[in-house]
Amino acid sequence: MRQVGDPHAAATRLAEIVHCLPMLRKASRQKWTERLQIETLPDDFIQAIKVGLENDVQRIRRVLSIGTTWNGEEILLVLTLRIQVDLGVAFLNDWCSVEVKTNTADIDECIVRLSKTREHKRHFAESIGLMKKNWGLPINSRWFDL
Repeated sequence: MRQVGDPHAAATRLAEIVHCLPMLRKASRQKWTERLQIETLPDDFIQAIKVGLENDVQRIRRVLSIGTTWNGEEILLVLTLRIQVDLGVAFLNDWCSVEVKTNTADIDECIVRLSKTREHKRHFAESIGLMKKNWGLPINSRWFDL
């Protein structure tokens, strides 16, 4: 993916893989860890990942800033992006030793508040179910506990 020119998409996949490493059997975990450690990510690639994460945060804010009622697809988008931001930040901080902080407190408060409203509870439950079913990887997230 790096050659294609989409560092943020590549980093999203890498972050998902790294997130799942502890869940693999020891031999598989070692194989993937060694394979990932071979690659050194250049500074411009890291910078592009940071920009992509910030763009995702801004996209979540835009979705949440429009109206007061959201459908299931919008909630699915917000939750997916929010989890990907967490995974991306963890990947950069833990795996690449690049300190990255995102200011998502306002988003997080809004998501939690929405998850508890009568009109959105069902959409949240359905979205979380779809993510767990379709992600393709055993992603763990605090957002699945809403």
